[in-house]
Amino acid sequence: MRKRCSVNTANAPLTTASAASGCVSLTTTTDLSPLTRWAVGAAWAAVTTLALPSAVAALPAIGRLAVNTNQCSFVVPSVDRQPCFRIELTRKTDHVLRLRFIGQGEQKGQGRSLTFVALNPEQPVPILCDQGQCEVSAMRWQGSIVGVAEAFTTPLGIADGLPKAWPAQGRCLFEQRALTCTAEINTKEVFSAKGRL
Repeated sequence: MRKRCSVNTANAPLTTASAASGCVSLTTTTDLSPLTRWAVGAAWAAVTTLALPSAVAALPAIGRLAVNTNQCSFVVPSVDRQPCFRIELTRKTDHVLRLRFIGQGEQKGQGRSLTFVALNPEQPVPILCDQGQCEVSAMRWQGSIVGVAEAFTTPLGIADGLPKAWPAQGRCLFEQRALTCTAEINTKEVFSAKGRL
């Protein structure tokens, strides 16, 4: 059963938002339809956002910097060093960076990527992002690798099979726009890549 809501403005001034929030909080929704309950919830969320803008956390400054380059290569177990043509740096958090090296696969038209995830809790990642657009912000950075992944794509850019991913140990170094990453997985196999932005 819905309770009546009245706002007494004679005793204490209330903002529209606080008055509305009081009305919403005094409304029970046990006998309302699902659609009405959803509407009440949406109204409460809107009122809270308008009434308390400082409580809404800012979106994290995440994004990706992608560079086409002819100075790029990577090595995976049992395969000789092969060239790559694109490097992508993705800022996941202030201290976690994903580094992806993209080249050709073993079959014609196939794509192959080698990805490292590295972190450094004491140093921000070397790119700054605004609304998804990123640019280099530091001349030197290094991070400890926690994982490595290898994936293939078809000529249409569709995933070709499941990606392979492993926990790994190693490091990535970014210095004067040059990148080097070397990681070892638990089988002692080594993955490495290098390139220049």
